[in-house]
Amino acid sequence: MNRKSTAHRFCSPFRLFAVTRSQTTLLVLTLLSLPWIAQGTNSVPQSNTAMPPAPADVKAAVNRSFGPSVEPAGDRKPYYWTGDFNGDGVPDMLALVRLKGPTRALPKDVSALNFWNAGSLPALSGKEPQLALAIIHGGGAAAAPAGKYLIHSKDFFSTPVWASTSTADLISVVRKGAKRSGAVRLPASARGDAISLATEAGIDTYVYWNGKTYRLFEPTEAP
Repeated sequence: MNRKSTAHRFCSPFRLFAVTRSQTTLLVLTLLSLPWIAQGTNSVPQSNTAMPPAPADVKAAVNRSFGPSVEPAGDRKPYYWTGDFNGDGVPDMLALVRLKGPTRALPKDVSALNFWNAGSLPALSGKEPQLALAIIHGGGAAAAPAGKYLIHSKDFFSTPVWASTSTADLISVVRKGAKRSGAVRLPASARGDAISLATEAGIDTYVYWNGKTYRLFEPTEAP
């Protein structure tokens, strides 16, 4: 080979071609400028995805949206999830929280929902806060939430199964359109991702968005 030549030969499935050193440098720099290559080969950009929020961000969002009477249940693992719960293509946040006062103390723009029994929670002392679910639609760091919902029930969330500090088998996000073995068929009005909640009876129930508000779906038997 001619040592004075500055060209490198690369094998291609189609042909053998020569690339000069300057062209090689330009090619490498161009590839590294692409975000999914610069961040790693497994970091291919996808639409409607977002990095999971940090615990500090979850705490701030819950406090900002629901006020001082609601706090994240940080002793439960995990205690927050993300999903597109209302089906608008924007990530939403779900958090297991503790309600330290009556629902009437919540900000006026919070929708409090109780699927299991009617009426507001009674006045609670700080020694007996009740578990609940907080859902925040959209609303990143620079945007106001599109909706704020608190799903509560002293009767439901005080059952023995909810005493566990591990929520892995208690709460899960059911992705819209995901194929699952033995999956429960949700009502036709369901939009977006659903939220699966465990029960004492061993039959999961599902909270889903119907286009206007959240509803509870209770299968008659396990799949």
